[in-house]
Amino acid sequence: MSKVISLASYGLRSRGERIAEFLRAFRRGPILFDLAEDFEVFLRSYIREEISEEELWNGYRMLTGAPEAFIRASMRALEPIVRALRGFKERASQVHCYQRLSSVVESYRIAERIVLLQLRSKIRGKVDVGEWRKVLSEEASCAERFWGEALEAILEKIGDNPVSALLYDGDIGELKLELERRGISLEIFPLGRYWKTPLDVLRSMMRRGDVSDEEIEACVRRHADYLSLVIRSRDLEEAHERWSSHMESRISRPAGGPKDDK
Repeated sequence: MSKVISLASYGLRSRGERIAEFLRAFRRGPILFDLAEDFEVFLRSYIREEISEEELWNGYRMLTGAPEAFIRASMRALEPIVRALRGFKERASQVHCYQRLSSVVESYRIAERIVLLQLRSKIRGKVDVGEWRKVLSEEASCAERFWGEALEAILEKIGDNPVSALLYDGDIGELKLELERRGISLEIFPLGRYWKTPLDVLRSMMRRGDVSDEEIEACVRRHADYLSLVIRSRDLEEAHERWSSHMESRISRPAGGPKDDK
């Protein structure tokens, strides 16, 4: 039975650095990146030392047309990973990207709308629940529309290889089910506990079923608190670590203890 090792960075550089350590020693099969297929030629050229790192990310900018803030967010976790592969020229042909370019471009477009909604909520002090429901439903529909194509690309690129490494930040349960249906096992590489942001929690809730207006508003307001923490911190890594510690302290409280909604 073939095996896929799933590696999730969730946009955090610290997790990207641990993934990089794993990939330096991974010499057994293909490595699949959660990036546009059109970016594959740039990534392979970079690994072969044919282009510089600046040229690599300029290629990403050219392909996606995404705002610079989103480009830098993508680079945060990916930089240590691609740097770990640079120079291993014989491995370049085993590096693949599995997302449709149109999927990536659409995802960035929706992400930009979400940022604007967050800013509007902060300025007005009011959550437009209808708009949040609309944009998150559109985001979910977009992901569902492109999911089948991404899965087929993953299956094609892992082929008959005994072991493959897959960079994947999506719904691991759905991926595991689809792979097992095809006789492929999924192993989640241990990178430590990750606490979802309130917005990601809301996304998960909406995938599972109906969500009330009150639940949407509560999650959006909690996410505003999370973003305030990011702004006050030196960087995203520090902010998320503080958020994770806060969530763990809430979970570890004895039943009946005080609750903190902040």
